[in-house]
Amino acid sequence: MGPALASPSGSCVSGLAAPLGRSSPSSAGGGKGREVPSDMARLYDFFRGISTTSLVPGMIFEVRIHQLLKQLRYLLLSPIGGRLADRNVVYDDYGTTFGEYVTLGPLSEVPLTDGITLNPGYYYQPQISNFPTIGSLVLCPSEAGQPPILIMFHITYGVEESAIKQVGLERIDQLGIPQNAEKVLVIVTPENVEPKITVPRTYLTDGFLANRTPDTVFPVYHLQITRGSLF
Repeated sequence: MGPALASPSGSCVSGLAAPLGRSSPSSAGGGKGREVPSDMARLYDFFRGISTTSLVPGMIFEVRIHQLLKQLRYLLLSPIGGRLADRNVVYDDYGTTFGEYVTLGPLSEVPLTDGITLNPGYYYQPQISNFPTIGSLVLCPSEAGQPPILIMFHITYGVEESAIKQVGLERIDQLGIPQNAEKVLVIVTPENVEPKITVPRTYLTDGFLANRTPDTVFPVYHLQITRGSLF
């Protein structure tokens, strides 16, 4: 098991947060007073209904996830079990019945570029296609003697397999982050989408693993988003 993620009462930020995730204990999507992007929702439903291969729902899903993650809310994350294969570490065990909560936001968006120093309280989002592997980064500060945690969000829609590119991971390693920060990869998908996640063993080498399980060294979590939470 990877680093212990923060709970709503002690986390990246404090405050009353709206839930985001499949099994959130409150009503999905954050409750009363939330502005619903009705045109975006109608487009999403329309294109989902006419084609399973349309790119439009995936684009809308990604745009909406970025909007939601920057707001004050807590996320229900379920660990994905990993195993060693010939060329990759494969994360495809979605059988875990428990999850952990982490609270995020409100976060100010900052463009993610090579070599910048990351600070808590910001939502680092790369420009289109200039930072492979991840859709955004959030640095959670150290808390109660625990090291800071770098959350790497990978947003994907309706795919069977998602390859985490080594070049993207290496570029993240070159950012200005605390030396003792622990990295967590969060796969964000629509509800009931469970892609196989692969990470090259040229990145997660035997020397790096040092006889430890992949889940301990490079933990991967799943964040499922219901239609109600999305809009």
